[in-house]
Amino acid sequence: MPVDPNENYLDRAEAIKQHFMLLGRLAFYEEMLGRTYAPYTDRPNYTNTHQLLAGLPFRGFVTTNYEDAIECALQFLSPGQCSDHGVVINSVEADRHRVSLFLQSITGGTGETRFVGHLHGRHNVTKSIILTAQEYENAYGFPVTTEQGTAPERATFHRNLSWALFATRRMVFVGCSMKDPYIKALLNAVSRDLWQAFAPNHFVILPLEVADLESAESIEADFARYGLRVVYYDNLDGSHAGLDRFLEEAAARCERRAQSGAATKAAVAPAAVQKGAPSGNTDSAIWLEEVNERNATKPETP
Repeated sequence: MPVDPNENYLDRAEAIKQHFMLLGRLAFYEEMLGRTYAPYTDRPNYTNTHQLLAGLPFRGFVTTNYEDAIECALQFLSPGQCSDHGVVINSVEADRHRVSLFLQSITGGTGETRFVGHLHGRHNVTKSIILTAQEYENAYGFPVTTEQGTAPERATFHRNLSWALFATRRMVFVGCSMKDPYIKALLNAVSRDLWQAFAPNHFVILPLEVADLESAESIEADFARYGLRVVYYDNLDGSHAGLDRFLEEAAARCERRAQSGAATKAAVAPAAVQKGAPSGNTDSAIWLEEVNERNATKPETP
């Protein structure tokens, strides 16, 4: 069945869950979710792209996915370092130490063990999965319009934690379309509260396709509303092989910089393109250095 871009899949997921609840089969519904996103048993659970991302010098990772591809890649790169790099972000009292561990790992500056924060749950903790419209609204406290009127925004655990990440860390979005209305609403709330208009605080890596050549600037303007600076990789052939090349060259740039120990901007740029120019000669990999430098800087404590 072809994908309908106009369909609200959060509402569809809500209808499916309600169906199982009416049948008294909620446990079966949750089991299906766990099975759907469980690790493979006959092949690797991560791709070359996941491995390249895990190899970059990010302090940590945040995902809205339910599978554990990034943590599997981290385990491959650092075998025996940590039994589980994944952390389910929730407000359950028994899990608070894990959430604290994740937050400390991205602010402490030790760089020893990196973790993957699952904002919307993980396959092995099925009750933590946020998938339906009602679950999103409950998690993020966004206004809900009913026949009785519109409920105001609420300060929930997920909203506060995500707000803090967006407000204090420089984020790099990879592999997402940014069409999620809740993520956009959260970005808009943070930009409204803290940033001046169109301030480029975060980055989003997007494929530049033939259809985008004439509209690249308008795409950039749309993302700029949410404080996101667009960095393109060449996808004119539709294969997305340009993303791996982009990440490989970004990693090579960081390695050269680490070896030289010099904060120079003269390294070779990655194979990325900006403003519709499919060329590998732009210096668009500067984002990686900026991300790493800003996230490694902590204020002096008295």
